[in-house]
Amino acid sequence: MRKKEITLDDQTYTISPLSLFQVKEFLEQQRAALGMDKKGEKISDADPQKLEIVWRSFLCAGLNNAGIGVSGFVPWTGERILDELDIIFFERLRDELLEFTGLSPKKVSPGEAKAAS
Repeated sequence: MRKKEITLDDQTYTISPLSLFQVKEFLEQQRAALGMDKKGEKISDADPQKLEIVWRSFLCAGLNNAGIGVSGFVPWTGERILDELDIIFFERLRDELLEFTGLSPKKVSPGEAKAAS
C-alpha cells in the first residue's frame, strides 16, 4: 500500500489512501451527516456532531491503513485523534489524505493547462 509521511513542526504521521470500500463508506456517512439523500438532495439539516465523527473516522482509516503490518503499531481511534492532534495538524492530515485518496481536485499551478477530456 502506498504511504506518505506528513510532517509539521518536527511531528510526523504516516498515512495511506483509503480503499475503494472505505471511500464508499466515508462518502455515504458524510452525505448522511450533511442531511443529504443518495442523490445529493438535501433532506434535513446537517449534524455537526456527526460530521466531526465522520472526519475522525476518515483520518483513522488513513492512519490505520498506513499501520497495517507495522510491528508495534497502535491503532488510531476517534478518541486518540481528539487526544493527540491539534486543529492545525488535523486539518493538514485531512487535506493531505483527501488528495492522496483522490477525493479532492488536484491544484493546477499558474500557467499549467488542465488536461483535455
